[in-house]
Amino acid sequence: TNFVYVEMANVGAGPGTAHIIANGIRNVDLQWRFIDISGNQMSRSGLNHIFWAARQNRSLRVLLVGDNGAGSYFGTADDMNLNHGIAVQRAIMANVMIRELDLSYNAMSSEAGDNVLKAMLQNHTIRRLSLRGNKIDDSVADSLFDVLCFNEVLDEIDIGENMLGYDCVHVIGDALSENRSL
Repeated sequence: TNFVYVEMANVGAGPGTAHIIANGIRNVDLQWRFIDISGNQMSRSGLNHIFWAARQNRSLRVLLVGDNGAGSYFGTADDMNLNHGIAVQRAIMANVMIRELDLSYNAMSSEAGDNVLKAMLQNHTIRRLSLRGNKIDDSVADSLFDVLCFNEVLDEIDIGENMLGYDCVHVIGDALSENRSL
């Protein structure tokens, strides 16, 4: 039987399990629509495998990978795979099916947050994005402003419990006067 709902949250899964899940995401015979693998220890390596697989997937609607110990290199230029790009950023730009993406509590740096926000400018399907509880600071202010002003699909963005300061609060106020979707 083919199931569409995969939940392995908080089971202690590591990078090896992430490889298995990535193979499932790549398999066109499996029509997984919902994957919740949050609260594990899949690490940067495991999440990169999942996001490389998610680039071409055409059935996945919800991908929850929060709290997996990805670390500060995840989603940065230092995380680039042999100059093929950054997995999470490439998946956000290429996948046209995902509606909800949770990247919360992965210790993502401001550079990673900036890369995710810039990728969201080219994504026209993700409606809910969570970057909660990472290490993102005011250096993302310009990208946050652009996403809030120009991405007309995003209904919900969670950036709480980061290190955002005055600059981001200011651009949020300015951008919300232009935003028609949040």
